[in-house]
Amino acid sequence: MEKLTEVQRVSVSKMSDARLRNKLLQAGYREEMIAQLGRAELLSTFAEILAAESGQAMAKVDRGDEVLEDVEEEDRDQLSLEERRLRLEEMRLDEQRLQRELEQKRWNQKRNVGEKNWSLRRKLQSGSRLIEIVWQ
Repeated sequence: MEKLTEVQRVSVSKMSDARLRNKLLQAGYREEMIAQLGRAELLSTFAEILAAESGQAMAKVDRGDEVLEDVEEEDRDQLSLEERRLRLEEMRLDEQRLQRELEQKRWNQKRNVGEKNWSLRRKLQSGSRLIEIVWQ
C-alpha cells in the first residue's frame, strides 16, 4: 500500500472484500487462492497490482506521445467493447419487452374472442326464449 498514491490508498481501503476478490479474479488470480485470503492480504495483493499498473502507465507516459496515443486507443477499444455490451443488453431488453407486448396482445385477443362468444350466446339464448314464447 506504500507504493500507492493517497487517493489510491483511500479508494482501495474503501473497497469491500467481495469487490477486492472480484478485482483479483479479473487480474488472473485463482478463486481458490483468493478465497483463503483475509482482508489485509486482499488489500496488499490488490495494492501490488495497482502499483504495478501505475508504474507501467508512468513508464509509457515517459516514452512520449506515441505511447499515449496507444493508451488512448486501448481506452477507445475498451469503451467500444463496453458500448457493444450495453447495446447488446439494450437489444435483449427490447426483445423481452416486445415478447411481453406480443403475449399481452395474444391474451387480449383471446379475451375479446371469449367475450364475443359469451355475448353471442346470451343473444342466442334471449332469441330462443322469444321464439319459445311466440310459439306457445
